[in-house]
Amino acid sequence: MAGGLNYDIATGTTLQVWNNKVMFTLAALCFIDSMYALSVVAFVPSIMARESPTHAALVFTCYYVAQLLGNRAAREVGRSIGRKFMITVGIAFLFGSGATCVMSFNHGKLWLFLAGRVLQGLGSALIQTGALGIVLDECSRADDATTEDAFASIVTANAFGAAVGPVIGGILFTLRGSEFVFLAFVVMVGVAGILVAFFVDFPDGPLPAVSFETLLTDSSTVTTAAGFSLVYCCMSLMWSTFPVHLILVFEAKEAVVGLIFTLVLLSHDIFLPIIFAFLEVRSAENRCTFVACAFIMLGVFTVLAFMAKNWYPMCAMLFAFGFSAALGMGCCSTELSERSSQNLANYHLKEAAILAGCCVGPLIGAFVDHDSLFVPYCLCALLCVLYVPAYFMKVSAAEPKGI
Repeated sequence: MAGGLNYDIATGTTLQVWNNKVMFTLAALCFIDSMYALSVVAFVPSIMARESPTHAALVFTCYYVAQLLGNRAAREVGRSIGRKFMITVGIAFLFGSGATCVMSFNHGKLWLFLAGRVLQGLGSALIQTGALGIVLDECSRADDATTEDAFASIVTANAFGAAVGPVIGGILFTLRGSEFVFLAFVVMVGVAGILVAFFVDFPDGPLPAVSFETLLTDSSTVTTAAGFSLVYCCMSLMWSTFPVHLILVFEAKEAVVGLIFTLVLLSHDIFLPIIFAFLEVRSAENRCTFVACAFIMLGVFTVLAFMAKNWYPMCAMLFAFGFSAALGMGCCSTELSERSSQNLANYHLKEAAILAGCCVGPLIGAFVDHDSLFVPYCLCALLCVLYVPAYFMKVSAAEPKGI
């Protein structure tokens, strides 16, 4: 591995994750980070619901607000300091967040747990921005296909890390309790940090300046970004409230709750590239139909999943929910790529929109108890339905500006 990432990407011959120690290490770090973020889905909502629904919502909102603000701060820091500081501090924050969460459960201090989630969000922002900076900056000498492969390896690691997080957290909680979940991730983060120290050669110089603010001058692009936010608003409402519903109504164990959410997220991740490839070859004239179907289905299945009282209908509704979310993300992603050729700016805009939706979703269900949760689910469904005419007016009627 002499020469590290510089050598492998420059040659373009050993960029595959399984054949490249540097790419594998970065992908593993991002995988653990994303898995850690959603490992709490299976058990924390039920624990926090003993206090109040607001506490359960804050567990998720604190994390996503910290990551959203941290992403912006990380890009500013990266322009002056570079990647090594970002990755190192990000790992330290993840390590500290795990230790803080363990202390919070040992001492029964809710504010410590929320502080741990804030640290975790800041650490995630630094790690994700730093990892992408290393890959994309070094890929400046490679062709587009090589750059896309390197970029896709990090994105895929994040997606599947988030998908398996709930089931891993649920199993660990069922076997040994909440403290063991965070102790396990402290060990994983420590191992990932050691691998990074051994195998990743940090490039010199600051991160390239990337900004998506210019994209926000186009109202059609803003409406498209709102679609990303709405999809993840529905999904984050689900993972902050639905676990309590499963435990109370279906008497499910935390490991089963985690498995259900892992299957939902995996179905979303599997559908998404298939739908995106399909939409790329379809005429843009048909996209309005797909958008209408996606968001109306998303709203309907959000409500129907909560209304289902038997296992099989409930699982079927969640599966349809995952498909609808993937269709909505695919439509919005295709629209954004046609309206802007700035791929990196598009990615950051999409990520910011998703995090904004994840901040809002849990708060929608934060102020009602389980018996009244039907109202927040109906509210999300109404927002999905209202998005369709907004898309027709702001996006469908507007010509791409080729930003």
